[in-house]
Amino acid sequence: MKKTLLTLATAAALTAGLTATANACSYSTFEVEGNAFVSRTMEAPDFMGEHLVTVPRGYEINGKSGEHGFVGMRHADTEWISSGLNEHGVNIESLALLESSYVEEGQGDINYLEVAGHVLANAKSVGDAVELLKKNKSRNDQNKSSS
Repeated sequence: MKKTLLTLATAAALTAGLTATANACSYSTFEVEGNAFVSRTMEAPDFMGEHLVTVPRGYEINGKSGEHGFVGMRHADTEWISSGLNEHGVNIESLALLESSYVEEGQGDINYLEVAGHVLANAKSVGDAVELLKKNKSRNDQNKSSS
């Protein structure tokens, strides 16, 4: 009995310690009976001020708008949408933006913080999203340049 309690206490302490030091978001998908489901956690620091936002069709964000409405996670008083789902089921999560590098300001069509909102407002399918992103200049360390 003492061994079991000690094991449980140790597991609880380790779990609490790992939870306290975690500073990353996780993302998973699964399919049930032909339906896709998405889950996400947000372990971002509290200062980011995340809150849920509903964006109607045609709403302008940073001077750009789209024909599709969506719900998303907005950060503080900025127009940054880090994740969301639009009315057609297109989901996007910006989990690794800080690990990417981009062309200098003025050279790309949209700021990297606008990618999620831009895709949600303008893509009706994953294929639409891919085509939309192909039109924007961006660069990262694995793929030196793409347009």
